[in-house]
Amino acid sequence: MRVKTRIDQQDLFFLLLQTQIGAGILSMPYSLYTAAKNDGWISLLLASTAIFTLLFFYWLLCRCFPHQTLYDFSGKLFGKWGGALINIGYISYFISTALLVYLNFADIIGRWVLLDTPRWLLIMLLMIIAVSACSGSFSSIVSLFSFTSIFIFFLFILSLFIFKEPEVDYRYIFPVASHGAIPILKGAKEAIYGFLGAETALFFLAFVREPEKKGAVKGALWAQAVISVFYLYLFIASIIMFSPKEIVLIPEPVLYMLKAITFKIIERLDLVFITVWMTAAATTIISYTYLAGMGLSKLLKIKHKKAILVSTGFIFILTFIPQGQMEINSIGRAVSLAGLIFSTGLPLTMYIAAALLKKGDAGV
Repeated sequence: MRVKTRIDQQDLFFLLLQTQIGAGILSMPYSLYTAAKNDGWISLLLASTAIFTLLFFYWLLCRCFPHQTLYDFSGKLFGKWGGALINIGYISYFISTALLVYLNFADIIGRWVLLDTPRWLLIMLLMIIAVSACSGSFSSIVSLFSFTSIFIFFLFILSLFIFKEPEVDYRYIFPVASHGAIPILKGAKEAIYGFLGAETALFFLAFVREPEKKGAVKGALWAQAVISVFYLYLFIASIIMFSPKEIVLIPEPVLYMLKAITFKIIERLDLVFITVWMTAAATTIISYTYLAGMGLSKLLKIKHKKAILVSTGFIFILTFIPQGQMEINSIGRAVSLAGLIFSTGLPLTMYIAAALLKKGDAGV
């Protein structure tokens, strides 16, 4: 079944930018440094290169089935039951990723802003926003993401105040590659979490005009370039501000740097940053909720709005299971592992199947 909505390259750019930027922006410098030390920027470049390759590969797969999402062509490649099994896998993955972002959102807000507010209430408030956005048309989501992308620029502007602090030591970047290749590769694995959301291109590319042309993936590549540069900037800013002994003790280094900066008008710059970041976290959840609802609607033959409510209600129940940070970290590791399967393993298998069976409307 072909999708009817058509989007331009700038729309695809905003969709992927907003989906990816909210996942790991706050904790990424800490996790990268923990794994790769000062060579984390190399790990980040390696992970970014891998995502660029994946995005181009997604286009090769999606151009075989113009204006069809993975939910549609999975059945053409592996039959009714095989396709249904793959679709259930992607639905479960999207629900799990949305769950992880909800939990991280509530954890950050609960520790930095609303210390005594129950986690379930913070999650419920964000769910109301997500359900309202997802219940509309895909065009309304595109418009919302295009408008809220201006907040990404505000995040960058706010982060520039980090350099107001005089204690900056660029020597912390050196020596380069002093810890060997293994930590760098481990860091690249950690960096992948910051790029969660790239796999949604497997679905968003179906909405692009003329998906069979090479320019169809251009918006996705530009979004990845912007995100990579922004993450690289935040990582380098973090390691030159904190000593090696300090940064391993700080889960959200960007917030701690901003917390130390005060103005006569604004006393807590970190709270302003969190407020803007909340918009990015919300758009990430909206993307995953919408795609999970899309899959449930097709799988269960129910209306889209009902599918959104079902998936969101299921996520809300799951949020009560993890009780502490260790459980949330375990979910994060599981989602990262699943991300390798659903972003790389299954799409590659699908492309090989399409090539062997010579299926697809545009050829392979």
